[in-house]
Amino acid sequence: MSDINISVREFERDGDLNFVMNSILKSFRSSWETKHLTNAVYFKYYHQLLTDIIGLPNTKLLIACLPEDSTQILAFIVCDRSSNTLIYSYVKKPYRRMGMFKNLMNYSGLDLSKTVRYIFSPFNMPALIMATAKDIRWEFIPAWAYREEQIMVWRDKELKTNAKE
Repeated sequence: MSDINISVREFERDGDLNFVMNSILKSFRSSWETKHLTNAVYFKYYHQLLTDIIGLPNTKLLIACLPEDSTQILAFIVCDRSSNTLIYSYVKKPYRRMGMFKNLMNYSGLDLSKTVRYIFSPFNMPALIMATAKDIRWEFIPAWAYREEQIMVWRDKELKTNAKE
């Protein structure tokens, strides 16, 4: 699928978190959603939003790396299988157009036969993901709305669990 031999591994919070957060915050900064914000407001708000989303129980992060060096991150995907949502994907520039995004989508566990929601939309992401994965149906949901939806889902589960006890 890709022109380079890669391994896909689980996210390791201690070693991967800074790279994932910085990559998303820097690449999302130019989006239509955030262009109007000052840097101070953008980085404070979106850092907290990402921290909340990455901390949700259903959030899954997968890392594409070199087989001989698992610390060398080439790409990553952040998703939620329970709501069939692509939260974010990132591929380092030298490794783009090698099938990494499609490869990670296949590993993600998202049901690609159903509509896949995506929540962060850098200025060119819809065109890129739709061109790369033309056979997938996509639906946009703003990140803040996704976070609130997932918090409500988990609160409801906790309330039902506590009510049974």
